[in-house]
Amino acid sequence: MTDATDTPISLTRPITTAAGVQLTSVTMRRAKVRDLRRMKDFGSDDLSQELGLMAHLAGLVPEDFDEIDAADFRKIQLRFRDFLGM
Repeated sequence: MTDATDTPISLTRPITTAAGVQLTSVTMRRAKVRDLRRMKDFGSDDLSQELGLMAHLAGLVPEDFDEIDAADFRKIQLRFRDFLGM
């Protein structure tokens, strides 16, 4: 997986965000320690924390991720985990 944060992750099924913007790709920046500290703000369970942080790093809200196709989510999740060295 690439380390570049400016490389968009293409969505096979575009979504419309809560703000009404159609997305055909998602671009995340790398997480910093201050971002990791915020994970608990996104929820008490692991999935909510991961979704919240991924959305934050992509400039989206967690509710936007509810509309993302599971296969597309997996691609985003793999990039996110690669950023964290997982």
